[in-house]
Amino acid sequence: METVQQAVEYAEKGWAVFPVEPAGKKPLVKWTDESSSDPQQVQAMWDLCPNANIGIDCGKSGLVVIDIDDLDAVRVLAEKFGFDPSADETAVARTGRGGLHIYYRAGSESVRNSASKVADHVDVRGDGGYVVAPPSGHESGNAYEWVRKVEPKPIPESMVKVFNYREEPKRVELPPERAHEKWGLAILSAEVFAIETSVPGQRNNQLNRSAYLVYGAVKGGHLDHSIATMRLRQAAAHVGLAESEAEKTLASAWEGAEARHPQDRTPITALASDTKDRKTFRLLSPEDLELLPPPQWLLPDRLPEGQTWMYGEPGSGKTFLALDWACSVAAKGLNVVYFVGEGVQGFARRVWAWKTNYHKDISTFRAVPQAPHLLEPNSIETLRNTVENVSPSLIVIDTFARAAVGGDENSARDVGMAIDVLDTLWREMHVSSLVVHHSTKYQGVERGSSAIRGAADASWEVQAGIDGNFIGGQAFCRKMKDAEPPNSVLFQLRTLDDGAYVWPSASLL
Repeated sequence: METVQQAVEYAEKGWAVFPVEPAGKKPLVKWTDESSSDPQQVQAMWDLCPNANIGIDCGKSGLVVIDIDDLDAVRVLAEKFGFDPSADETAVARTGRGGLHIYYRAGSESVRNSASKVADHVDVRGDGGYVVAPPSGHESGNAYEWVRKVEPKPIPESMVKVFNYREEPKRVELPPERAHEKWGLAILSAEVFAIETSVPGQRNNQLNRSAYLVYGAVKGGHLDHSIATMRLRQAAAHVGLAESEAEKTLASAWEGAEARHPQDRTPITALASDTKDRKTFRLLSPEDLELLPPPQWLLPDRLPEGQTWMYGEPGSGKTFLALDWACSVAAKGLNVVYFVGEGVQGFARRVWAWKTNYHKDISTFRAVPQAPHLLEPNSIETLRNTVENVSPSLIVIDTFARAAVGGDENSARDVGMAIDVLDTLWREMHVSSLVVHHSTKYQGVERGSSAIRGAADASWEVQAGIDGNFIGGQAFCRKMKDAEPPNSVLFQLRTLDDGAYVWPSASLL
């Protein structure tokens, strides 16, 4: 059976499917939005990419899939939990690597995704996860195939509890500081952490509880309202709450919040009288470290949260690529501010070309026709004010040379001062940055102080295409601090009237 016919058959069963790269696992569309159980829509997607693999959106399809890479893990599940999925009369597929995908019908309680949580080599794909389905191809040359093609059985309730179990995070109450503003920021930090580590089904309730406490600190005069609201919105988006739902919750919490004061919260342990006024760093135990949220992405395998640097020689296409990534973030509904250091008119045509070609809503995208001066106090204050007003998830500085006029790029001191401005925006306001920079005449090295690469959460080098018939380039990940460096990104520059855009766009990931 051809892949498209099978995809349509899955849709007719009520399963939400979407196209995945041939012989791979990477979605060719924004699958969380575009997966569909409409047979006609599925047919239309495969008309555009007839050789695509099939992805199944487990949450939308009402499925929970147990992904077993090593068959010995079945024995571990049986011994540890009395659960032998291979013995159930439910749907089972063999993966391209020779493992098993065991399909169950989801119950009333959603099942959280996990990787090797309950046992090594056992992953769970539920609400918010997807799997590649038969007869998709695999890079090994094998194909996914059905071992038992029957209707999935309901997942055992006992295993739902196992898959969803997580220890409640330890909440550490910080002792009140003499400065009420610091107390307010401590409340905000603790409650944002509580939201970002909340479990599915409880996230809106947690947002309401946390927002009530945070807004109480605002009404007590210990916290700025705009900063509090910005961080609460970002935390809500981080856990997948819809913007409209989050705004209603925040409005309700603001209306119900009462003014709170430091004495309203009693610290778990009282500090000795001779040390209680000393400023100390927050100490994290090994257990606290395990509760920290994993690294998050603004764009998967491209742009992590934090500080990213993109550099290349003139004409390499780095600004086109940076704009594509910025527009792709905006297309997710996140606020983006792009500081354009030069060529504003040409930049405007590029934005128009991108929006016209990809038909994406980028109403959350804003451009500033100048670069901030990261070494000048007044300009830094203007930057902070702009960020507080707009609450962006990402700012783009294009280029660093324009943002550090008068400074010495080879000076660790000057570069460090500029980097600290961006780090402060991240620490205090959770604003990520993408900095466009120049490379040296030797490929693979960014220009200036090594402090740049040392501070970067991610670093990309952009090189122009070397084929005379190819207009575009390739981006190489030179650093990815908290994840494995992804593969290089090959892109083309396509023209549209007097504008141009990058193809393929990161918005299609």
